[in-house]
Amino acid sequence: MSYFGYAGKLLYVDLTNGRTSIEPLDLNMAEKYIGGCGIAERMLCDILSPDTEPLSPENPIIISAGPLIGTGVPGASKIEMHTKSTASAAKEWTKHYVARSCGGTRYFGNMMKKAGYDHIVITGKATTPVYLKIMDDDVEVCDATDLWGKKDIYETTDDITSRYNDSGVIAIGKAGENLIPYSIGWIDKQS
Repeated sequence: MSYFGYAGKLLYVDLTNGRTSIEPLDLNMAEKYIGGCGIAERMLCDILSPDTEPLSPENPIIISAGPLIGTGVPGASKIEMHTKSTASAAKEWTKHYVARSCGGTRYFGNMMKKAGYDHIVITGKATTPVYLKIMDDDVEVCDATDLWGKKDIYETTDDITSRYNDSGVIAIGKAGENLIPYSIGWIDKQS
């Protein structure tokens, strides 16, 4: 079956129980909601309840890679992350605001597609610091206690890259570790 630029798989990660599962991409959804962004927004609307608190385990993070990622098309290596924004908690009129962030121009998006995934859907909450290691179909939720409290996102990214050679990394820094509402994740050391 041809997916026309899509890799054809969705990776689901539940941090609460450490389980992962892989499902095929719904081609009807891909046709109706074109691109990584459109599909991720539809998935987020299906999963997210309007009254979900931004920092709650019920708020998913969806990492999406569009059909042009990995093709060599200039500027097509960026991924997007979709979730209910912590900024929405600040004002009543932004209560239902959903955040989209895109970035990364080196590895993550291309490696995500080469591993076979169009979207990664992360839900739940781990009891200790963890990171997600993806090596094609080998997906593992790993202990990140030794990464917690690093000086900055650059140091965390360098540490992960040295463990797994040329890897794509989305990392948070101390602000994210401390659940600061305006913290961000950096993709391959880029916002």
